[in-house]
Amino acid sequence: MFKQKSNIIYFILSFFISFILHPLLLIPTLFFWIKEHYNYKIYNYNIKDDYIYNFNTKPINIKIENNKFKLPDYIDNSYTIILKVDIKSNFISKLSMPSIKISNNINSIKQYFEYYAQGIRYLNISPLVNSNNIFSLSSNHCKLQDKDIEIYITKNISLENKTILFLSPHPDDAEIAGYGLYKKYHQNSYIVNISAGDSGTYIKNNKYISKDEANKHKGKLRLIDSLTTPLFANIPQNHIYNLAYKNDKFKDLYKSQVEHKNFQYYRDFNINKLDNIEHTWDSLLTDLTHIIQDINPDIIITPHPQIDSNNDHKYTTLALKEVLDAIKYKNIPILLYSNHLTNTEAYPFGEQYSIISLPPSFNKDNFYFEDIYNINLSDFDQIDKYYALESIHDIRLIDINTTFISALKFEFRKFKKKLFGNHFYYYRKAVRCNELFFVINKHNLNKIIETIK
Repeated sequence: MFKQKSNIIYFILSFFISFILHPLLLIPTLFFWIKEHYNYKIYNYNIKDDYIYNFNTKPINIKIENNKFKLPDYIDNSYTIILKVDIKSNFISKLSMPSIKISNNINSIKQYFEYYAQGIRYLNISPLVNSNNIFSLSSNHCKLQDKDIEIYITKNISLENKTILFLSPHPDDAEIAGYGLYKKYHQNSYIVNISAGDSGTYIKNNKYISKDEANKHKGKLRLIDSLTTPLFANIPQNHIYNLAYKNDKFKDLYKSQVEHKNFQYYRDFNINKLDNIEHTWDSLLTDLTHIIQDINPDIIITPHPQIDSNNDHKYTTLALKEVLDAIKYKNIPILLYSNHLTNTEAYPFGEQYSIISLPPSFNKDNFYFEDIYNINLSDFDQIDKYYALESIHDIRLIDINTTFISALKFEFRKFKKKLFGNHFYYYRKAVRCNELFFVINKHNLNKIIETIK
């Protein structure tokens, strides 16, 4: 984790100067120091390091003149367009995230960077491409170090009339990563939730007689959410599954059988008939095999195990590969996402409704992809996604406050989010003007899962 040099000296010196000037200055100085310290803690890397990416396409060299640039005329909205830039943030960016606003003659988008970010970063301007293709840039708390930039473009694969299988390790993962995508292609999309989501820290209430009862109820809530939230996007009800495997136990399940008392209880909520089977890794492979052979997907969407830190996410993709290999499935595009980025849970950076661009990456050998797929969300799609997330119990910032202390703790958490930023707040992270996926071919799945086991 990045740590500021001479942090203790900096702290003591700033407090000493504030006290000499006026004792009341200690209050804003303390706030500044706490917020700056908190801002740095959210990154598991040095924010002054350059992002490193290895694209399969050659860059187009563009020069920025008077804060404007033009793309070649042949580029349209069927492409994903990424700009490689070198930025330097100013002192204010220690407290307020630096950003660059990109505009065309009709619309604009804003892309945020880490607090006090320095070095190579990547801008995603895909939503702005039109017949004009002339863009202007304006920066806030940062500046571009070089007016000569590289642009990487990739042709988006077509999802029209394609059968899409979306693997969601937990209830809410498909919605966070791709609600807009599966809404756009709802007639041909299938959502398969692997876990009922029956553990964690959401339900803390002294009305439950035991932790087991609380987790069972939580699993029921999340499972029903997973079977109903896609209905907002007009997904047919018989296209939605929850396989009900034990939450947070996929790695253990891979190694040995894991007890799950509520396994069949949860599975019976499905509209689609699921077999009455044991709670084992082989059972998971059997479930996925039956679904894949039944719907015959042309596209499969699953977490990227090299950049997603959650073990259930990693092992979901491992299970997919084992199934596809076992049945010798055809070579199809695999779209990959991350809801829990290894380098920082604060990604995507910045405010709700802003753009999602490439995540922090510092070793091209540990992050394999072949193409990038960007899908734009209209203003209404963003609102619709917000309310879809609002229907999911585990995402909401709510609590059942039965005591004064629990109510006070809840209000303090809300105040802390307002004061220091909602870095881990899914309404901020997921409700954006686009969704972003990394693309590989099925035959190359082994390149991204070899480090899982």
